[in-house]
Amino acid sequence: MRRWRKEFRWLYLLGVIVLLTVWHGGSLWLTDRGIRNVEEQVFSRPVVSSEAKPWHAMRFFGDPDAYQWLSLARDLRASGGLRMRQTAADNTPFGREVHWAHLPIWTLAALAQTFEHLMDLSSPVALEWAGRALMPLIGFLYGVALFLILARRLHPWLAGLATVAIAISSLYDFHPLRPDHHGFQTAFAVAALLLFMTSGMGWTTSRRNQKAPLRNQPPTYPSARRYLLASGICSGMALWLGATVFTFFLFALATGTALALLTSPSPPTCRVDLHFYPNLYRQWGLAGAGCALLFYLLEYAPGPFSMRLEVNHPAYALWFLGTAECLRALALWKHDHAAFQRRDLGMALVGTTGAALLPLLLLFGPGAWVIPRSPLMLQLHSRYIIDFLPPWHVAPLPVYLEHAPILLLGGLTLALARYADRHQGIPFFCRPPLIVLGAVSLMMGLLYHWQCRWFAFLPPVVTIFSIYLVSAMSQARQDAPPSRRPAAWLPIVLAGLICAQAAHAAFRDLRPLVQMFRAEHMDAGWLQFMLQRNAILQLKAASGGERMRLILPVAMAPAAHYFGLGDAVASLYWENEEGLAATAEFLGDPLPGQRARQVVRERRLTHLLVDSSQCDTRMFYHLLYGKADAPDFQQTLGGALSQPTDARLPDWLCPDQRLTDIASQAWYIYIPANQTWAQFHLPLQVVAFQP
Repeated sequence: MRRWRKEFRWLYLLGVIVLLTVWHGGSLWLTDRGIRNVEEQVFSRPVVSSEAKPWHAMRFFGDPDAYQWLSLARDLRASGGLRMRQTAADNTPFGREVHWAHLPIWTLAALAQTFEHLMDLSSPVALEWAGRALMPLIGFLYGVALFLILARRLHPWLAGLATVAIAISSLYDFHPLRPDHHGFQTAFAVAALLLFMTSGMGWTTSRRNQKAPLRNQPPTYPSARRYLLASGICSGMALWLGATVFTFFLFALATGTALALLTSPSPPTCRVDLHFYPNLYRQWGLAGAGCALLFYLLEYAPGPFSMRLEVNHPAYALWFLGTAECLRALALWKHDHAAFQRRDLGMALVGTTGAALLPLLLLFGPGAWVIPRSPLMLQLHSRYIIDFLPPWHVAPLPVYLEHAPILLLGGLTLALARYADRHQGIPFFCRPPLIVLGAVSLMMGLLYHWQCRWFAFLPPVVTIFSIYLVSAMSQARQDAPPSRRPAAWLPIVLAGLICAQAAHAAFRDLRPLVQMFRAEHMDAGWLQFMLQRNAILQLKAASGGERMRLILPVAMAPAAHYFGLGDAVASLYWENEEGLAATAEFLGDPLPGQRARQVVRERRLTHLLVDSSQCDTRMFYHLLYGKADAPDFQQTLGGALSQPTDARLPDWLCPDQRLTDIASQAWYIYIPANQTWAQFHLPLQVVAFQP
């Protein structure tokens, strides 16, 4: 097998890279070409014609956050600065602070500048292509990194299978229509986990000068140290991109590591050439904490500094370092009890204090330090943001059916890992990674049932868990006595299930793209974003290019700024609690709306776009009063605006029929396959303010 690797490993690596390129590059091309094919069949009248389509000049994206990132990148380039600490996109006219990590912003700006110079594109078109290309590019780099790390620990065939399966299953997080920070978060968190396990988790071997790494064997001390330092750096990057998210992930990793340390035998009873170095955990913690602090300073130095615990902060670095110190003390106590001194106990207590400080601040610190803890944001997240809702609250049957393969694979892998650990001859060094992966998979599964947003971590973590178990059972068949060897069909079945799950994900994600390519069907969410893009650009043209100051559906706020229609008051970002509160006061104000009139005057607002479906108006009523679907909703300004014609509207609100007709214009999509027409429109009403 070593001869095969020596002769063909570069060819095999190239093959995996080609597969990743085809997947991510193909998804980019197919998505953009499919959308263009559908847009070619969109007309303002149910007649196939060559009418001008000015809205077709700008591409739309598939998530409100995408427009926010693109706007920040564009505004950063226009400012000529390094960071965007303030934006005028919402909370108009005052603007709001920006605390998002700048890595996606810098990457978008760099890509846009590259496309602009190399392809001779205008700045807006170059930014569009940067937005389309960013996540497939990050997904490709992430996949290559995963393969290289996995190939150091597992057989190359298993590493290639896991890498391709993860790439296919994670398309949503690296989709061309969703340039944002979530894919970055997943990539750095999974890389930190993989590097941590590849390091041996403290166990090292005395073998030196190995021409090729031993599969399912610990590394040498220098290699272990390098892997742990790299894991710490990736952890610091993950804290930078999403501190609150990675906190849960790292808690699961630390829990699994503690369990692995407590249940593992001492090295001398396992193998004479195996050594354990608890201080490696301290080096891991120092690397992660130092990296987190470095990126905090990169974001905020030279100040002003503030207590913003929603994002990366020195408190997270202290928590990371304290967690690592606790793991070091546990490892030293378990595997070198005689060397455990009072000083080590004191350091463990200090580490515990540092680790406990962060959750105490998040839960019991002043509310101004953690805005998502405010009553308004808690109500918003508890009912209206899909990412924060459990699957059974969103749409139980469709969501669980869509995610059933990866959930079944995770459950079966947990069961098989437990069975193999108790009854099969799993090698010693395979056990700690399996315990850690089992703990992380279980934690991510539980978090997914709490909030949908955690699903992004399931495909990579569960797939890696499954492939590690396949490798461990294969190794057991070589090393264990005949009576304790796993059945030959078990790893084959598990590998087949990984392939089946990836095939299901490919069918799920490619089918709508193929339907768009044939101009047969467009996803309902993407269709909504296309119609919003059309309405915004039509309104922009009708207003003569004069920017509006708007109250409009919150999902359209980032797009309104990106496409140049105007600036909004409310948006769904925690930094804009002030804009959300002002919009709630406006729409929830009882008739005749005296407080609403003050809001318009204070902010010098020009127009209102209201959705007659009442989704936003009822949401803001709930945010203001803490109750939904109340009978007195109809007595508020939002309730009156939700009606097509309502004589109770105060005279300073002037419905603009011309702009309403433009915003709610019917769009007709011709479907060549069956030669039929489909009609769509947005139920929008435009009101001008004359306070």
